[in-house]
Amino acid sequence: MRNLAALLLIFSLNTWAQEPGVKPLSSPEPGVQLRHEFLRAYNAKDAVAVVALYAEDATLVSDGGTFRGRDEIRKWVKSGLDQGSRLEAIEPTVEKSSGILAYGTGRTRRVVGSVVHLGQYLIVMEKIGGEWKIVQHFSLNAGET
Repeated sequence: MRNLAALLLIFSLNTWAQEPGVKPLSSPEPGVQLRHEFLRAYNAKDAVAVVALYAEDATLVSDGGTFRGRDEIRKWVKSGLDQGSRLEAIEPTVEKSSGILAYGTGRTRRVVGSVVHLGQYLIVMEKIGGEWKIVQHFSLNAGET
C-alpha cells in the first residue's frame, strides 16, 4: 500500500510540474507525418506524391465536387497546382487514432497569387498494408483574405 501511495505521489508531482499546453516533439498520431508529407509534396508541386497519400478507393469532397479514387483526386490536386496554389499551413485542431483508424480536423491557408484562401478539413485515415492512407477527405473553403 505504501508503494502505491508513493507511486501516486510521484505521478501527481510529475503531472503538476509539466507546463500546460506543452506537447512532446514527436507524436504517435498518424496525421502528423501525413500532414507534413502532404504539405511538402504539394508545395513541391509533386501531384504523384500527394495522391500516393490516398487509398486507391479514397473519396475527396470539396467545394469543387466529389472525387472518387486516385485518378479523380489527382485531377483535383493538379487543378490547384496549375493555379499556382501554394499551401502556407495545415493547422490541426484535433488528431486521434485507434488501432487501424484515425482522423484529423483543422484549418488550411493556401495562397493563389495574392489571394489567401482559408479552408477547413476533415480527413479519415486507415492503416492499409502497414501504411496510413487517407480514405475520406473533406476540404471546404472558409473564406478569402
